[in-house]
Amino acid sequence: MLDQENINDISDSDDILTKTQKKLKEKRILIKSRIDKLPDLKSLTKKPIIDELPNHLINILYGSCFILRLFNGDLMNNSEESLGILMNVSRCLYVEPRCSFGSIGNALNQACEASIMTEGQLAKDFIEIILIDMAQIFKNKFFIFEILFKIYDLCHCLEDPIEENELKKTLSKIKQKLIFFMSFCKSEVTFSLMEKWRIQVKFMKILLKKKILLLDPRISEKF
Repeated sequence: MLDQENINDISDSDDILTKTQKKLKEKRILIKSRIDKLPDLKSLTKKPIIDELPNHLINILYGSCFILRLFNGDLMNNSEESLGILMNVSRCLYVEPRCSFGSIGNALNQACEASIMTEGQLAKDFIEIILIDMAQIFKNKFFIFEILFKIYDLCHCLEDPIEENELKKTLSKIKQKLIFFMSFCKSEVTFSLMEKWRIQVKFMKILLKKKILLLDPRISEKF
């Protein structure tokens, strides 16, 4: 799902390898330029940073990873459906007033349950790999930006051609929230904080497995 370089997956040809590396480098440069243009978090809010923000971010990242897995990374050709599923899984992305999870564990658990309510067995099958994805994402802050920019671009592509005012308003709010969370990541998220998140995600992976096995023993072979 993440756009990481995997030499084993490409030809040994130096020409192809060079093109692949060049494409990845250009993509990273583009994302970095977008990160540099993000507004300072202090310019977006005068309120102190609340403890709930990481929970919201992780809830959104779970939903984002879910739709990227579900549509094999091709969100633009499944734009309306993928955004609709994301809004069902990560309700804090658009629900007002603000959701309160209380902990990262609750934020993940609610996203998992919402994905199962939306996509059933397929969502259950994805849980383990999505939590692995998230543990990988928290190794490098750049991956968080990469995913959130994909969701931002998804909203933007749906926003331009439409005329319905309510939908435009919803998409605009989602984009504003994404900018806020990316600015939060830029100024407040450190490597040590992401390492704590990785540990919690791995722990939740164990707990969620046990919970799912109790709920549905038919999928025990999956874990």
